[in-house]
Amino acid sequence: MNNALNGLIQKISLFASRYKSYKFKLIADGSNYELTNPYINIKVITSGNIKADTVIKEKIDKSKNKKNITVVSSDTEVYNYGKINSCTVRTSEEFLNLLNPSSKKTTGSATPKDKRTAKEKPSKPSRREVEEFLKLFGEK
Repeated sequence: MNNALNGLIQKISLFASRYKSYKFKLIADGSNYELTNPYINIKVITSGNIKADTVIKEKIDKSKNKKNITVVSSDTEVYNYGKINSCTVRTSEEFLNLLNPSSKKTTGSATPKDKRTAKEKPSKPSRREVEEFLKLFGEK
């Protein structure tokens, strides 16, 4: 399995450990990966000779309850397909922010009003992480 895909699976695994009832399907372009996936609630599917976009759309079409699906893609066509089929949709960048929540806490002398409205900002993914994620989903 290539390093980018392996890294993504590990990040999803950490995220999935907080949501044990969720099932994750990661659909990757191509078929040249060694798929030894030890994670119970993460299934890695390779698209073989067809585009991952096509496999994602087929999975959406076959689903009995599309509202339970979250489609993660920055590909406009896939994103919109999920959206018109009542799926929850997230861009790759939004999903990376979920996987890498900010560990910074607000400090200083905030007034009570500030404490109520202060929210942790999610960390932005690094350029490398975005590039790897885009490669996984056929964007590059």
